[in-house]
Amino acid sequence: MKKSLVHMFLTCILTGFVWSQDTRPTVAILDFEGQGISVQEVQTLTERMRSEIGATNAVRLIERKAIESIMAEQGLAQSGCVSDECAAEVGQLLGVQFMINGTIGKLGDTFTIDVKMFSVETGATIRSSSNTHKGDVDGLLVIIEIVAWELVGLQPPADLLARV
Repeated sequence: MKKSLVHMFLTCILTGFVWSQDTRPTVAILDFEGQGISVQEVQTLTERMRSEIGATNAVRLIERKAIESIMAEQGLAQSGCVSDECAAEVGQLLGVQFMINGTIGKLGDTFTIDVKMFSVETGATIRSSSNTHKGDVDGLLVIIEIVAWELVGLQPPADLLARV
């Protein structure tokens, strides 16, 4: 019994030490705003962005539930937090260095994706991406994945680029 408690204690301390040594920047992603596209499609594309940014391993990504919890405490809804000021405020409450927000729109059969990562401290845009896609909404999945890599400052993998 004592041995397992000591083991648990040491594991907790070691985990905390490793976490504190993680120098990757912290990032939170707000739900994207949709214009002329369904809420479900925007949510799916936002989740794909979260998954792909997490897959880059270039940043420490704050979980969606933590964002929702902070926003609920502040009486905000993610869908209503589309301004940079609101995003920066949420970022400060989360203690992250960078926020990512964006818009996905549709005009006719052409989709647009505008995404940016900005500093919570200064408000300055660090990286941004604007893309268009003519065709079905599912064609945006690969574009979102490529944008995720670019936003964190990395070259997208060749197999991903080959899918465009």
